[in-house]
Amino acid sequence: MINIGSFLFLGGITLLAGLLVSSPWFNQKTIEKNLCNLNEDRREQLAEIKLLIEAEMEALNELDVDRIMNHMMVNDFTSRREKMVDQLNKFHAEKQRIEAIMRYTSDQTGADEKCLENRQSNEMDLENLIAAYRHARSERAVGLCPICGKAFLRSDSYCGKCGTSLQTDILR
Repeated sequence: MINIGSFLFLGGITLLAGLLVSSPWFNQKTIEKNLCNLNEDRREQLAEIKLLIEAEMEALNELDVDRIMNHMMVNDFTSRREKMVDQLNKFHAEKQRIEAIMRYTSDQTGADEKCLENRQSNEMDLENLIAAYRHARSERAVGLCPICGKAFLRSDSYCGKCGTSLQTDILR
């Protein structure tokens, strides 16, 4: 006969097993929700970086005006300009990084079926690219170009380095 302690113990084990089995479903929903929230944060970051780019461009223009008006020495001007251009390039790179992340997360967080289909087609495209890469990697070089000496594959008709026509019919 089962006593109440055993019954509660089995019920607890069953509950834990159910939670463990269903956790991937809950985690996926949480991840999608977090990605949406992160995307809103990314919009704020993008707006801030755009403001920084504008401010840096304005400061760069002011620097150019100061140099034209002979308010600063050439050496000082060139060193400041290099630093400002470097900073501007960093801002542009950060802007591109944020935009790429936003594109990626918007591709990943689609709630409707169309977004899901797009995500699945993107995954299939990626799988096809991986398969093509693996196939290309599996091909071995079958000879060397008689002109430049670069190795070529069985499927190559022309040398990739010098453009010489390759007589691979014999090898096929």
